[in-house]
Amino acid sequence: MIVSINEFDPHWHDELEIIYILDGSIKLNVAGEVYAMNKEDIAVVNSKEVHFFQNEGRNNSLLVIQFSMDVLKGFDKNLERVKFRCNSSFLTDNRYAPSYEIIKTCLARIFWEIRNRNIAYLFQIHSQINTIITGLYRDFPYIIMGQESIDINNEDLKRMDRIFSYVEQHFMKPISIRDIANKEYLSVYYLSHLFKERVGISFGKYVTIKRFESAKKQLLATNKSISEVATDCGFKNVKSFYSIFKEREKCTPLEYRDSKKGNKQGKNEDSIQDNNAYNFNKAGYLDIDNTSALNSLYARLGVPDNYYSKGGSLEMSILKVNANQNGESFVPFWKKCVCAGRAGEGMRQDWRQQLNELQSEIGFEYIRFHGIFHEDMMVYSEREDGTPVYNWQYIDNLFDYLLGRNIRPLLELGFMPYALASGKDTVFWWKGNVTPPRDYNKWGELICELVRHCINRYGINEILMWYFEVWNEPDQIRSFWYGTREEYFKLYEYTVNAIKSVDSRLKVGGPATAASHGKKAPWLVEFLEFCEDKKLPVDFISTHPYPSLWPLDDKGNCVMAYREVDSTYNDLVEIRKTLENSAYRNAEIHLTEWNSSPSPRDMVHDTAFMAPFIIKNNLQCIGLADSLGFWAFTDIFEEGGAGESIFHGGFGLINVQGLKKPAYYGYWFLSKLGNEKLASGENYFITRGSGKIQVLMWNYCHYNEKFSNGDRSELTEHHRYNIFKEKSEISFDLSIEGVEGKYRVIDYVLDREHGSVFDEWLRNGAPANPTGEELAILNKKSGPEGKISVADCNGSFSRAITVKPHGVVFIELQKMY
Repeated sequence: MIVSINEFDPHWHDELEIIYILDGSIKLNVAGEVYAMNKEDIAVVNSKEVHFFQNEGRNNSLLVIQFSMDVLKGFDKNLERVKFRCNSSFLTDNRYAPSYEIIKTCLARIFWEIRNRNIAYLFQIHSQINTIITGLYRDFPYIIMGQESIDINNEDLKRMDRIFSYVEQHFMKPISIRDIANKEYLSVYYLSHLFKERVGISFGKYVTIKRFESAKKQLLATNKSISEVATDCGFKNVKSFYSIFKEREKCTPLEYRDSKKGNKQGKNEDSIQDNNAYNFNKAGYLDIDNTSALNSLYARLGVPDNYYSKGGSLEMSILKVNANQNGESFVPFWKKCVCAGRAGEGMRQDWRQQLNELQSEIGFEYIRFHGIFHEDMMVYSEREDGTPVYNWQYIDNLFDYLLGRNIRPLLELGFMPYALASGKDTVFWWKGNVTPPRDYNKWGELICELVRHCINRYGINEILMWYFEVWNEPDQIRSFWYGTREEYFKLYEYTVNAIKSVDSRLKVGGPATAASHGKKAPWLVEFLEFCEDKKLPVDFISTHPYPSLWPLDDKGNCVMAYREVDSTYNDLVEIRKTLENSAYRNAEIHLTEWNSSPSPRDMVHDTAFMAPFIIKNNLQCIGLADSLGFWAFTDIFEEGGAGESIFHGGFGLINVQGLKKPAYYGYWFLSKLGNEKLASGENYFITRGSGKIQVLMWNYCHYNEKFSNGDRSELTEHHRYNIFKEKSEISFDLSIEGVEGKYRVIDYVLDREHGSVFDEWLRNGAPANPTGEELAILNKKSGPEGKISVADCNGSFSRAITVKPHGVVFIELQKMY
């Protein structure tokens, strides 16, 4: 891993570790020896050597790689007895310089191979390890430890482990080395010297570091006062806490909190590993934007950081179909539902203009959004005597507009009107109230009145086509629901009974819970069991199968990680299995939120990755659900406030300025498919419809392992493609039999060089605040590049097609008469 060091607790491990300083400087303490290391320095930390780092006061970048002794012993079974002396800040003689350079180049090659994983990359890695070990033996001093020394060292390390563990559990209380000495049956004098010899700092200083690091975390993670933090972390008084803070951070605790809070970055949860040969150490480092570090590292190999290797075999797919063969009908469930942020945004003219274009070019059947009962829709209030007052004017304006654009509400019933709320807890910038109703009967009356009003305005046959979804993600307690699961079930009971009391044919469902993270959909089984027990109707189930994870790093902070390539498909299979094993096996399945991640600031959302992602997942999941609602159609979306830049990683198919992102064209391509499937595969789908043949091909590239595990250090505003697995172009050999005469052929291609507006923005200098003229230029370059040709077919049509990584190609044939 390329990391930045702040401060790292003393530790040891079985692996041999090599540290290469790419930029900046650090202090490295190994077994009591302190080394001042600067840019281009390199050091080996042997197996079972206690070591730690300190920042030297400015930013730094390090390449840190650990090598498993199990693998290294394959080179030499006695290697764990060997202690190498390889440290360029200590051994500065010129005769070592060529050997240092060889090791650095080998490390660069290992990192390159791990990151890109080309064919036979493990052989290359082992070759580089062999070169490093050979150089350490031949060019640097080393000692071979006898068995007695190894036994003493192991015993001392076990003792250090016990001490570290004891301090970790008790540092917040008064603690002294005498306490430890008594537990270890040693004298204070002996233990003091042993600790200083092994760890490199005194016991008292070690405890202070532990308290200090814990205090820094509390300052950022809690709202505790400075005195509370000092007491909780074991400092004698606030004065000593301030003194230590000023000494180590050159600022007061309050200044530290103000400067750092809100700027924390998540860290990698899992290390990258292959056969335990190596790994990037995960604990105690800060992930960084390492673009410049990569450039420096890869300069040794003669390749840039954005290089895409052409090595390995070209992927080839042979597509052969007959235009007259029997086809298989399918339901294009991707057109069923699209989503938006909140109802109030639907009152904006620019929001409506974007939806107009979406409906004209693609045409979704339903739209889902939050906040139909939020204060900006002004639906519900009460008179002084508690009598409800209903105001439908804004709702009428919104629903009239939607129905005029041939799109119906999949109506999420939430959040709680302020006048009906049991508390003041809210979510989002716009402060949607997420507490249960203070009066469930009044909530039921509100629902009844809404349904009656809509029926009276639009007619019962129209409203029978609508879906009513109860709340949003109530399993996210103290986020979207400040109540219990039982209280949500009660809310569903009152809601479904209210709606069915108006007309039992109306469609109601839930529980609209959050992502499953690879497990069963939250609350779904319990929800279905509750409804069965209460004999409540469930016309559809809903949940949100985002293909992401939120693991905790070693500091207890959430990082956004990503699941396996088929995670959406696997989730839908599990959801359908759950439904089929319930009393509601005939209920519809509506996934009322879905995207590549649930973050409105995920910079992947703007990239060419999104088109193949949308196409692949929707086609793979045909028949598993009734809708997979994309969250959301526009970046006019204000959960966390307005986006900070033109391409800020918003959810939208369209950005705020109206530019259509590659994600938009993922759905555009899907909308052009026919209604009969002729053939399909991992990266193609061939259909027939409206007298035409449609061939859709894509080259999906999944995230690399490092990014999947939560390390976002290589994702920056202007560099967003280093996070994907390297993949070659796909070559398709297309042959369509059964075609005679002249055919009009339309070709479309979308990839990073053709129609990805984010990539065009980069190529045009990435203007931060583009003018109207600049937006017009970008808009003209947005969208698939098309061409028209005429083919004379004598029984067949053949074409060789190449699809680039993150690319999509669409071909349509129509007979000419």
